[in-house]
Amino acid sequence: MAEKRIDIGAIRHNAEEINKTTELIAVVKADAYGHGALKVANAINNYVCGFAVASAEEADTLVNGGIKKDIIIFGYTPPYEHAPNVIRSFSNPAELNSFCNGERIAVKINTGMNRYGADSSEAEKIINFLTAKNALHSVYTHLRCPEDVSLTEKQYELFEKCAVPEDCKKHVAASRGLNCEREYKNGTVRCGIALYGGIKPFRQAMSIYGNVQCVRKVYAGNGVGYGNDVIKHDTLVAVTDIGYADGYRRTKKDRYVFLGGKRRRVLAVCMDCTIVEADFSVKTGDCAEFLGSNISANELSSALDTDAYELFTTFGRNLKTVYYDTEEISNG
Repeated sequence: MAEKRIDIGAIRHNAEEINKTTELIAVVKADAYGHGALKVANAINNYVCGFAVASAEEADTLVNGGIKKDIIIFGYTPPYEHAPNVIRSFSNPAELNSFCNGERIAVKINTGMNRYGADSSEAEKIINFLTAKNALHSVYTHLRCPEDVSLTEKQYELFEKCAVPEDCKKHVAASRGLNCEREYKNGTVRCGIALYGGIKPFRQAMSIYGNVQCVRKVYAGNGVGYGNDVIKHDTLVAVTDIGYADGYRRTKKDRYVFLGGKRRRVLAVCMDCTIVEADFSVKTGDCAEFLGSNISANELSSALDTDAYELFTTFGRNLKTVYYDTEEISNG
């Protein structure tokens, strides 16, 4: 049976490494980028100061699963009855009308993403109101392109113009901006993709494996999969049990699976299966790695014309998820 395997020890290792130099808010929205929000939250709880999600439903999933640390909801969330550790975000002075006494609020500042966030002229009003109510949890913004030094400097300048109380938590840098925190020293970062190993030097946690359902010979001049293309040489092919319904998108670019100790070129992708080159060493039932130690997230996402963010959140969505812990195995 095809399955998605999550190395929870790798995620814990990544969280521990980040936490060595700065306080960490773990981003576990979109089911922890496809890794399982509650499983991830419980595994790294000791290495974070809080969590971040995209919706009230995601926050409540963590609360109902026993998470006690603060949970920030990104974007706009209408007022609702929630646990004390759930933190809504405000981006507009009009949202102050929905403030409920006793809750804490995070303020999002717009410094260039133009997605959510209050402009600096509006932010002061929101911050002052919440400070007076002793309800200001934190103030944050989002970097557009941390690799662009000039652009990032401008965003930090805009953020620092906002009058934020000295004792208020501030967080600007996310995974790709971790190096920025060494310079600006806000003390807290929000990380998602780094936790899951989608960027170096962090450990990739997700692997996806399928199985060979049959092996057949296809003669030159015949097709493989949909379309009118034909192969030029007699070829053995293996039909595996992962397809585009599982998020393994179609593409014209070359890509590979690791099967029988070799990298094998993908010939066709159908809804429920993928057909790859094979040889006489490949047998029905053999395991095929689509993503893992031999096929990295960066390699596969490039072949799919996307990135690790989209790959993690979509690939394997219909598959059984199996958790294991390399750190426990290595220490055992």
